[in-house]
Amino acid sequence: MKRGVQVLAGLLIIMIAGSVLTAGVWGGFPTIKQTADPLASYFQTTPSQATFFFIVVMALVSGAIVNGLVIGGIIWFLNREMKVTENMPTRSEREDSEALPETASA
Repeated sequence: MKRGVQVLAGLLIIMIAGSVLTAGVWGGFPTIKQTADPLASYFQTTPSQATFFFIVVMALVSGAIVNGLVIGGIIWFLNREMKVTENMPTRSEREDSEALPETASA
Protein backbone atom coordinates (compact mmCIF):
# COMPACT_ATOMS: atom_id res chain seq x y z
CA MET A 1 0.00 0.00 0.00
CA LYS A 2 2.79 2.39 0.86
CA ARG A 3 4.45 1.78 -2.52
CA GLY A 4 1.22 2.65 -4.35
CA VAL A 5 0.90 5.92 -2.44
CA GLN A 6 4.49 6.83 -3.35
CA VAL A 7 3.84 6.15 -7.04
CA LEU A 8 0.66 8.25 -6.99
CA ALA A 9 2.48 11.10 -5.21
CA GLY A 10 5.25 11.00 -7.82
CA LEU A 11 2.75 11.11 -10.67
CA LEU A 12 0.94 14.01 -9.01
CA ILE A 13 4.20 15.97 -8.70
CA ILE A 14 4.97 15.34 -12.38
CA MET A 15 1.47 16.52 -13.40
CA ILE A 16 1.75 19.68 -11.31
CA ALA A 17 5.18 20.48 -12.76
CA GLY A 18 3.83 19.99 -16.29
CA SER A 19 0.88 22.26 -15.56
CA VAL A 20 3.16 24.98 -14.21
CA LEU A 21 5.38 24.82 -17.29
CA THR A 22 2.42 24.87 -19.67
CA ALA A 23 0.72 27.78 -17.90
CA GLY A 24 3.87 29.90 -17.95
CA VAL A 25 3.68 30.75 -14.25
CA TRP A 26 7.39 31.28 -13.67
CA GLY A 27 8.80 34.60 -14.82
CA GLY A 28 12.26 33.91 -16.23
CA PHE A 29 11.89 30.18 -16.86
CA PRO A 30 11.36 29.19 -20.52
CA THR A 31 7.85 27.80 -20.85
CA ILE A 32 5.57 26.49 -23.58
CA LYS A 33 3.83 29.27 -25.50
CA GLN A 34 0.63 28.99 -27.51
CA THR A 35 0.70 30.45 -31.00
CA ALA A 36 -1.37 30.67 -34.18
CA ASP A 37 1.68 30.12 -36.40
CA PRO A 38 1.13 26.98 -38.59
CA LEU A 39 4.82 26.08 -38.22
CA ALA A 40 4.20 25.55 -34.49
CA SER A 41 0.79 23.86 -34.72
CA TYR A 42 0.14 20.18 -34.16
CA PHE A 43 -2.92 20.18 -36.41
CA GLN A 44 -1.80 22.31 -39.37
CA THR A 45 1.15 21.46 -41.56
CA THR A 46 3.03 23.37 -44.18
CA PRO A 47 3.80 21.64 -47.50
CA SER A 48 7.45 21.22 -46.54
CA GLN A 49 6.51 19.57 -43.22
CA ALA A 50 4.12 17.18 -44.98
CA THR A 51 6.78 16.28 -47.56
CA PHE A 52 9.38 15.71 -44.85
CA PHE A 53 6.94 13.51 -42.90
CA PHE A 54 6.18 11.47 -46.03
CA ILE A 55 9.91 11.01 -46.75
CA VAL A 56 10.64 9.93 -43.17
CA VAL A 57 7.76 7.43 -43.15
CA MET A 58 8.82 5.98 -46.51
CA ALA A 59 12.43 5.68 -45.29
CA LEU A 60 11.31 3.83 -42.16
CA VAL A 61 9.00 1.50 -44.06
CA SER A 62 11.61 0.72 -46.72
CA GLY A 63 14.21 0.16 -43.99
CA ALA A 64 11.90 -2.30 -42.26
CA ILE A 65 11.31 -4.13 -45.55
CA VAL A 66 15.04 -4.32 -46.28
CA ASN A 67 15.74 -5.59 -42.77
CA GLY A 68 13.07 -8.24 -43.20
CA LEU A 69 14.56 -9.34 -46.52
CA VAL A 70 18.05 -9.55 -45.04
CA ILE A 71 16.90 -11.59 -42.05
CA GLY A 72 14.81 -13.81 -44.34
CA GLY A 73 17.82 -14.37 -46.60
CA ILE A 74 20.03 -15.29 -43.66
CA ILE A 75 17.45 -17.76 -42.34
CA TRP A 76 17.00 -19.26 -45.83
CA PHE A 77 20.77 -19.69 -46.21
CA LEU A 78 21.11 -21.30 -42.77
CA ASN A 79 18.20 -23.63 -43.50
CA ARG A 80 19.80 -24.59 -46.82
CA GLU A 81 23.06 -25.40 -45.06
CA MET A 82 21.18 -27.49 -42.47
CA LYS A 83 19.62 -29.57 -45.25
CA VAL A 84 23.06 -30.09 -46.82
CA THR A 85 24.56 -31.24 -43.53
CA GLU A 86 21.63 -33.55 -42.81
CA ASN A 87 22.34 -35.41 -46.07
CA MET A 88 26.03 -35.84 -45.25
CA PRO A 89 27.13 -39.17 -43.74
CA THR A 90 27.67 -39.31 -40.01
CA ARG A 91 31.02 -40.09 -38.42
CA SER A 92 30.16 -43.75 -37.83
CA GLU A 93 28.96 -44.13 -41.44
CA ARG A 94 32.21 -42.59 -42.70
CA GLU A 95 34.32 -44.86 -40.47
CA ASP A 96 32.44 -47.91 -41.72
CA SER A 97 33.00 -46.96 -45.35
CA GLU A 98 36.69 -46.21 -44.77
CA ALA A 99 37.39 -49.49 -42.97
CA LEU A 100 39.49 -52.04 -44.77
CA PRO A 101 37.53 -54.90 -46.24
CA GLU A 102 37.83 -58.19 -44.42
CA THR A 103 39.91 -60.77 -46.24
CA ALA A 104 39.29 -64.45 -46.06
CA SER A 105 42.17 -66.25 -44.46
CA ALA A 106 43.29 -69.30 -46.30
